[in-house]
Amino acid sequence: MKSASSSLHGFMLNDGTVIKDGPKMCEEACKHYEEFFSESEIFRPHPYTDSPDLQWENFDEEIPLCTTEEVIDIVNSRKKKKSIDAHGLSNFTFNFLPLSYWSLLVEIFNHSFSEGTMPDRWKDSRMLLLAKKDPICNPGLTRPISLLDVFLKVNEKLFQTRFMNIVNRRGLLPDTQSGFRPKFRLQTRVLLFFEHISSLMANSSPVGTIFVDFRSAFDQLWFRGCIGKLKRMGIPRKYLIWIENWLMNRRAFIAIKGERSKWFRIRKGGPQGSIFTPLLFITYHSDLTETLNCCLSHHFTGDLAAIMGGGIGLKYSLQCLELEKKLSSFFKDLKYYCTLTAQPINYNKTQALFSARAIGYPDIALKCGNNKIEWVKEIKYLGYVFTPKLGFSAMIQKTMLKVRQRVAMVNSFRLKGFTSTALRKALFNSYVLPVFAWLFPFFPLFTVNQQQDLNEFYTRCLRRVMYCMHWNSYFFMYATNELSLEDRCKKYWERYWLALADTTDGLLIFEQGNLNVIRENWLRGESRINGIHRSKRYVEHTSLLEKCTSWCANIPSYDSNINYELEEVVTLYEFPETF
Repeated sequence: MKSASSSLHGFMLNDGTVIKDGPKMCEEACKHYEEFFSESEIFRPHPYTDSPDLQWENFDEEIPLCTTEEVIDIVNSRKKKKSIDAHGLSNFTFNFLPLSYWSLLVEIFNHSFSEGTMPDRWKDSRMLLLAKKDPICNPGLTRPISLLDVFLKVNEKLFQTRFMNIVNRRGLLPDTQSGFRPKFRLQTRVLLFFEHISSLMANSSPVGTIFVDFRSAFDQLWFRGCIGKLKRMGIPRKYLIWIENWLMNRRAFIAIKGERSKWFRIRKGGPQGSIFTPLLFITYHSDLTETLNCCLSHHFTGDLAAIMGGGIGLKYSLQCLELEKKLSSFFKDLKYYCTLTAQPINYNKTQALFSARAIGYPDIALKCGNNKIEWVKEIKYLGYVFTPKLGFSAMIQKTMLKVRQRVAMVNSFRLKGFTSTALRKALFNSYVLPVFAWLFPFFPLFTVNQQQDLNEFYTRCLRRVMYCMHWNSYFFMYATNELSLEDRCKKYWERYWLALADTTDGLLIFEQGNLNVIRENWLRGESRINGIHRSKRYVEHTSLLEKCTSWCANIPSYDSNINYELEEVVTLYEFPETF
């Protein structure tokens, strides 16, 4: 029932020939990816690699050594999958490896940290290809997944915790980056994104949002540039030596249908499937926010959303002209940064969304270099659908469609020709309820009618799965003691508020709420801002923080049981057909 990539059945070559033979497919894929992972063309001298070295105060800091207990904790926490690496080993074999043997590997890991090296065989990888769309496609339309050495994965996890400590102490990662960082949540990033656009629209400003898609983000990492840039960020020498040895001299082979290709070298890109690659990638691009200083940027690993608005207090036509200048400057800065970091842009998936309270859209042509960027009427960002007016109808309709499909799959499921109530309930909680839960961050912002419709739709879907369509919705919730969708959402938000306590995520949301309070005081004339005059075009704007907290306060309790009177229960017992 879970969506998955299509199985790869064959390759379609440029001349239209289709090959399905395993050895020939391996040969074609090897040719493609050997060229794909060839070293990037860089113009020298380059500021990352050829500028004078900087000596930071922590340049000679050592990598802390690991202990046997730490290694065993990591090994026990890993999923014991049976997928094998390039040498035929898997995490499943850890179940049969005596714990005393890890004392030898601890010595190898500590030697790796102290000398910045590792066994060359650990850097060999077995590469599997997943079809992005069609099962028969061009080799360029596949996604390479590297199955790394099982012992290198443990070494990477040990190094990742130490590298994250250095990155946090130096404050390298911006608060706008929410991907692959503890306590920086995707939901917070999406909510702040929504809040920024809606607050600009409340000032009657036209807003242009650019959604940038970086092409094969992890696979384009430039080795030498990454090491040189990290050196200028203040990463200690021993860490740089380890990362350089981890990146360099890697090789892989491609496995298809039980066949394997020849070995080929990988000269760029972090290995897909590595636990350390995402952290290295976001650290390498941590200065992107400083480069794009003309916008409000939101990052989630390789996804970038940049928000720009017209000037406050100007005529609408002048605001649109100013927005056009900002957009032009943004694309120049973005093009320069991507050239500097050797990170190409996927222009086919880079799109723009125009939002404004005014009716009608200006004719603003967008170009990044020689590539045209299209304006769209609907965009999907981090799994959520957004429209120019920031309505939720499209998001809700697409969610309901997905729910109907999964409910039909649950009802069609049979185990040996039989299905039980417990099984159907388990399938509903596993595959249908998470789709509803995906809407919980925005549920308090929906209109009352939208919330009521979703509540009824949730109950109806649950009744259909439990074969209780002949029951009234209220009696069904009472008899089964089920929580309503509204109650589940309140529980989610209460846990979410607790999780935001004493985190940067929580401070960012509180900051937006505080800025809105200052804005409301200014609109009422209780304070003044030099150079900006109040206008009738400004409208009231309730912050996301205030909306969600007030909504939670208005939901009385979690109990979905209706307080029936005793006479009603007796009537139900004596005359069940009346219910």
